[in-house]
Amino acid sequence: MHLLLIWLVTAIGILLAAYLLPGIQVEDFGSALVAALVIGILDVLFGWVFKLLLFPIFWLLPNLVILLINAVMILFTGRLMRSFKVANFTNAFLAALVIFVLRLVLGA
Repeated sequence: MHLLLIWLVTAIGILLAAYLLPGIQVEDFGSALVAALVIGILDVLFGWVFKLLLFPIFWLLPNLVILLINAVMILFTGRLMRSFKVANFTNAFLAALVIFVLRLVLGA
């Protein structure tokens, strides 16, 4: 149940980021759900590699490293999907920040 909540909050965060940031485009809520799923899958498959590589920084600044990793996952997802586009890393980082704050506020 908790994973479903995280998935939905991430999809809502993607829609919110697309509304707030001109460099993020998503066609509809279904595309946001698919993008959130792809981000989650990429995080499971590759997130541990980034955490391992960035371990010294992760130890000192864990939230910053998580934001950076999520930004990379968002950027990759934007490259993989036609219905979800990310212009550059700055927009991906800001989208990761929007999703992070939304998850924090909603407790997901």
